[in-house]
Amino acid sequence: MFLVATQPILIHVILQLNLKPDGIQRKKPLVIGVGGGGGKNDAKGAMAFFRDNGFATLEFDSYEMNGISDYKQNIRAYSNPTRQRMIFPIAVGAVEWALKQDVIDSTRIYVWGISNGATVVANIAGLFDKKQVKAVFSEAPTNGGKWGMPDKL
Repeated sequence: MFLVATQPILIHVILQLNLKPDGIQRKKPLVIGVGGGGGKNDAKGAMAFFRDNGFATLEFDSYEMNGISDYKQNIRAYSNPTRQRMIFPIAVGAVEWALKQDVIDSTRIYVWGISNGATVVANIAGLFDKKQVKAVFSEAPTNGGKWGMPDKL
């Protein structure tokens, strides 16, 4: 059974799966958007581009999922490594969740991140088999401090 949705599917108050119908009943490739200091808003433009080109997208706000709802508080109160430690487990959980979904082509999962999210997705690349996560797009990674980049991919 395939799911066709014209509206985003809210999986969690802050987790949203977008499946744009294209008239073809098949599993969709997925791009998971991982924002940086701007949370989910950082990924909006890129995720719209991927949706317009036939991908399902999964978007979330890692900070809100960590109990931080004030964007300005997030920017001022937390260092880059701290933000990355908040984003990382949520992004890993998003990949693990996506791998189990019937509507997603689990052989075509991609992870895109910007800023702190870019540093996180570079580290995700080292965690999953290439048969699970086909590619990561790390756009403008931040200085990771103690977090940094993986030694090996």
